[in-house]
Amino acid sequence: QRPLHPLSGLVFCGTCGKPMYGRNTKARAHYYRKYFCSSYERSRDCAPNAIHADQLESAALFVLKEACVPKDRPIDTLRETFADIIRRN
Repeated sequence: QRPLHPLSGLVFCGTCGKPMYGRNTKARAHYYRKYFCSSYERSRDCAPNAIHADQLESAALFVLKEACVPKDRPIDTLRETFADIIRRN
């Protein structure tokens, strides 16, 4: 089973602004999940910008939590609220 890259096309290169896409790379007998600038990958029109998938996905989750979780409500309360909504529907 291939590892997923859920942020493919949803994040953008900081240099050229083009979408970044995930792919698996191999180095020294290890496989890595990374996101690469699509402009560099296709035509070398940008710098070889890449980021490890774990770093990018962790940062994206942090930003989402900061944006979506009210400061006065703990995350567990929010989970309970979502669970209640799912049960009702």
